[in-house]
Amino acid sequence: FRDNLQNDMGVAMFDYPMARANLLRALASQYPNGSVPHGFRPLNRLQYADKPCWILQVVPALLKESGDLGLLDAVVPYFESAESGTVWDHLLRTMRYLVKDTGEHGLSDQHFADWNDGLEPSEKTGARESVMVTQQVAFGLREMEELARLRGDEAVAREAGDWHREFTRRLNEVAWDGEWYQRTLCGTGYRIGTKANPEARVFLNTQSWAILSGTAPADRAALCMRAVDRHLEKDCGFTIVDPPLTKFDERIGKFSATRPYYATNGGCYNHAAGFKAVADCMLGRAEEAWRTLVKVAPDSPWNPISRSWAEPFSFNNCYDMIPEIYGRAQYPWRTGTAAWFTMVLVEWILGARRSYAGLLIDPCLTRTIPRASLVRTFRGARFEIELDNSAGRCRGARSIVLDGRPVSGPVLPDLREGTHRVQVVI
Repeated sequence: FRDNLQNDMGVAMFDYPMARANLLRALASQYPNGSVPHGFRPLNRLQYADKPCWILQVVPALLKESGDLGLLDAVVPYFESAESGTVWDHLLRTMRYLVKDTGEHGLSDQHFADWNDGLEPSEKTGARESVMVTQQVAFGLREMEELARLRGDEAVAREAGDWHREFTRRLNEVAWDGEWYQRTLCGTGYRIGTKANPEARVFLNTQSWAILSGTAPADRAALCMRAVDRHLEKDCGFTIVDPPLTKFDERIGKFSATRPYYATNGGCYNHAAGFKAVADCMLGRAEEAWRTLVKVAPDSPWNPISRSWAEPFSFNNCYDMIPEIYGRAQYPWRTGTAAWFTMVLVEWILGARRSYAGLLIDPCLTRTIPRASLVRTFRGARFEIELDNSAGRCRGARSIVLDGRPVSGPVLPDLREGTHRVQVVI
């Protein structure tokens, strides 16, 4: 479910009809209470905490891409039910399910697992709450607030905004560890992702999503990324956790039974690096964002294909760090990594980003690239965009000229047809 939706965000940039059809197929597997199964092709009923969160991200992404708010009125059935509802109704049920699907500390119930499949419980782990999924819920609440306001539904906008503030409070009260955000709160009192632990101390995802979700205050956001730089960046990528777990721990479950430095137990996890690169751009960290892209990209100078064994055209889910297969790639094209790095490069580094108002120009480009260009087809119009970073400012648009005329503000007019030249001075 989640991989289909994340891919839809990337696919929509070049084939919106395909992404729209796939989204509606996915929504047809949503239960009436707002939850979703682990997978629908084939059906897998395991309940993962993060799955519904992606609905609140992907529907707005497709709406920003197309500008067609009529998508919200499309009627989609609920799974194994006589009920149907509009896409807007599916969004509302998703939001109201997620804000109530919480545990003892008011954070998201982890269920079978969350985004990290390895966080599967054992018989002795007890109830657990996911910090990452709580941050994803907060991200979705901001999207719902903006979309509801665009629809003129102030009641839903207030509801979403109030919940975002509440989850921000909870996260900062119970999940902050002094230098980074923890990963999982266990019902037994044990916590995963804290500096008190000798292993699995710092996790990449809860730092990235603290920024993506807008729940980290500025000082904590800076500390989060400092922890990422210090603990999680390796020569071949960005490890999902440091240090890895080296022995089985019944308090943690399956995650601790995975070999150290393999995949989610300390491997360089490229999918998670995609989230991190967006967070870099949001904070104006142009050099760090570019280095993240290059390290993850196929045949990077840090991890060439002679070591990774990856196809030179394929973004891979992760690079293992087990000594005897150090840098070896896994899962080409899988799990949304390619979609996220498409968005990282086009929308955040080169800065041609979709918005409800139109195409937003907001680059975050390394100073080592003085000039760049891209072609972005958006809502039927073709924009040939040239970026001038020769002054080395790296972030934002100092001036934008569209077809020879200055543009006021960072958003291009919603032209819908034709070919247009855009000159941007960063």
